[in-house]
Amino acid sequence: EQAAKKVLADQVEASRGVTFGKARIVRLASRDRIVKLPQVHKGLFVAHRGATVTFGDTAARLVASRLETDLPADVTPELTAAQASAIAEGRTGLPVDAEQIILALWPTPEGVRLVWAMSGRPVLELAYQPVTVIDAKSGDIIYVYNAIKDLNLSKVYPSNPVKSPALADVTLPVGPGKTVLENDLVQSLNCVDQKTVKSVSLMGFM
Repeated sequence: EQAAKKVLADQVEASRGVTFGKARIVRLASRDRIVKLPQVHKGLFVAHRGATVTFGDTAARLVASRLETDLPADVTPELTAAQASAIAEGRTGLPVDAEQIILALWPTPEGVRLVWAMSGRPVLELAYQPVTVIDAKSGDIIYVYNAIKDLNLSKVYPSNPVKSPALADVTLPVGPGKTVLENDLVQSLNCVDQKTVKSVSLMGFM
């Protein structure tokens, strides 16, 4: 973790004033290590922001970051979690799972907003689990999406992180009730060259 932060400080000037949360380390079959560092501000996660450093056998060989520098000084919510939950339940018609509520910072085109992000209890028969993001100051609903319907949305490297380091947005064709990509001829257990990162976070680097 400390080695990854040092590489970032040396290679990405914007990271020098950024605070990172606890690192998550992924070890690949190629023996590379991917260190994922979520960005935090005043103890709160900044959604979809952070950095990754890929280490080979002896040194870092790939650095990627998406960082937010214009962050609010005030991170005190005007709404309580219970008030935000009531707004979400009124919008989606489902009770909010008390263990799936988090106060976070949410980047938008108009600036970073303090939000309550929460997940409703899933209705598996309808393939419905709403995630609601509510402005913790005004109570405005910023974003609502169906986590089950959108679960297969992903970002991937077109070939691998070295040859094509720019991520591309794709919808993975995972069939109903399936957990892997497969068709009549092939079932994917891992990428062919075993050099891509498995992303399992619903909020970017969190």
